[in-house]
Amino acid sequence: MIAHQNRLLFTLRSPLCVQGNRYIKYSIICAFFLFFNACKGESVLRDSALFPIESVSDLKEETLKWENCSIPLDCGLLLSAAIHDSLLINYEGGGHFFRVSSLLSGRSLGTFITKGRGPGELINVIPFIQLSPSHGSLSSMVYDYSLKKIVNWNISASIENDRTVLDGVFELPRKVAAFPFFSLNNHRYSLIDTGQNNPYSFSEDMTDPPQILLFDFENGVTDSVTLFKPVHYPIGENVVTPKSLFSFYGCINSGKDMICLAMSYFPAVVFADLKTKQIFAKEITGQHHSTSFSSHDCFESVVASESYIYALFSGVIRSNSPSPELKANTLYVFDWGGRLIHHYRLKKDVHRLMYDQANHYLYFYNLLTEEMWRSSMP
Repeated sequence: MIAHQNRLLFTLRSPLCVQGNRYIKYSIICAFFLFFNACKGESVLRDSALFPIESVSDLKEETLKWENCSIPLDCGLLLSAAIHDSLLINYEGGGHFFRVSSLLSGRSLGTFITKGRGPGELINVIPFIQLSPSHGSLSSMVYDYSLKKIVNWNISASIENDRTVLDGVFELPRKVAAFPFFSLNNHRYSLIDTGQNNPYSFSEDMTDPPQILLFDFENGVTDSVTLFKPVHYPIGENVVTPKSLFSFYGCINSGKDMICLAMSYFPAVVFADLKTKQIFAKEITGQHHSTSFSSHDCFESVVASESYIYALFSGVIRSNSPSPELKANTLYVFDWGGRLIHHYRLKKDVHRLMYDQANHYLYFYNLLTEEMWRSSMP
């Protein structure tokens, strides 16, 4: 299995992730972090987190070279997408939830997973794509939060047979609201149980911390990890509740059983080792952070390879931007030990990252202009 992305926007800005107003944000709320007390200048991240946070110095800025890349004509806006071996898998959310296209031929290879209540159909799919290549076959786990099911979508077999092929179904307990979830090695998976009916958020008055659950299809839930305390913080005249906190984008390294979260409102990335249950965070010093819950001005997207994490940073407060869309032109590169490796300046603003693990290309996508570029990255 590989380290892979998927930009997942969680509202908590919250804990954990691997491999889009047309710009839909899907979020989950977790309070183990973030937010600077506007009056005292102190971070509630350190008060609520059950793990250490270390400051890291920013690096000298480098210029990243890239090349233009064509997008297949039948593709809609790439709100949520992933790439492997030049195959583009895009969430569409119409009559079919996903479209597969070839970046080499520029043509669509089919639409898959029908929306409905019939056999093999799903109702409300989380637009989160984590690709899992294994032995020449490509698959992705798909979560229907209405049916409380996680299905294994065999992408390679679906393309070959020109129909949706599902290799397995795992039904979650009705009380579990899981989001996000990630595929690990040896047919194991992880998810966050919000403890609520809504898989995207936590309640304002929650008292029990959400759990990261580890499970497999045969044995069900086998272990759990707790990352934060769901406490309420007074910020000036307001009270910041677990639901009011922050969102993040996440990615996973399946081979290492590690998850990385890049925070939307706080210049920090959080690492979770699911084997040892060791959790730690790296905060980039000198970077601006928001004191408003209505704008995103830190990390906007994150993807990963087996060796590195690529995190897109904005630094632009939406209210000060001429466009309602977010702008980001800074790329930070970390290794899986949390070391900051590179700080790149991009030639243009982008909104999404995708990583092709097979060909080692990092893709950059602009939601407004619908342009895409790529750069060779390890």
